[in-house]
Amino acid sequence: MNAELRSAQQAMLDAVDYRSWRDAAAELDRIGGLDEWKLEEASEEYDWRLIRSRLRQIRQLRNEHNPIRLAHHLRQGLHWNLGNIGNPELYRVARIGTKKLIHDYVHEVCDALEWLVEAEGEGWALSDKLKFFHDVALSYGRSALMLSGGATLGKRAIGMARSASSPSSTRMIDTTIAVTALPVKLAFMAGPGPSARARGAPRCGRPP
Repeated sequence: MNAELRSAQQAMLDAVDYRSWRDAAAELDRIGGLDEWKLEEASEEYDWRLIRSRLRQIRQLRNEHNPIRLAHHLRQGLHWNLGNIGNPELYRVARIGTKKLIHDYVHEVCDALEWLVEAEGEGWALSDKLKFFHDVALSYGRSALMLSGGATLGKRAIGMARSASSPSSTRMIDTTIAVTALPVKLAFMAGPGPSARARGAPRCGRPP
């Protein structure tokens, strides 16, 4: 085992935050030759041709400054696991990340959604924007935090609930069962910042 590899492995073990861990993991992937795998678009694990085609079309419509056509295009494709990009096998090869094509597609979709918020044009009024994002939210869904085991893990559940209710957290649907419900609800009420239900729409999530 060479010194560069040992150094990266130790850095990953010694990481005190996610950024440090991510950088060490990326370095280990580079040393192990996994960057080449990430750059290779083709794979039997997902429909890479579909993702590449949709990525190209989104970029083209943004360059044309056509919010209506872009919104229609996104509405057709913004559903869970498009092209099987959520396949767990795609995330078991490298320590961090997956195919660069998938990263590029997710980033481009996020950029396109944020562009649509600010875009202006005939037939793209505020009411059209609200309807589009409402429909997309219904079809794509949101993350949910499910907590149980309050009798033995109550303190941990309260800590997670307070973290999830902080202003910097992405809004979640909180679900609890049995004895966990009461302390978690109290934690959400006492947590810093506005409650999950009072916050505005979350910003688009991007891969690391």
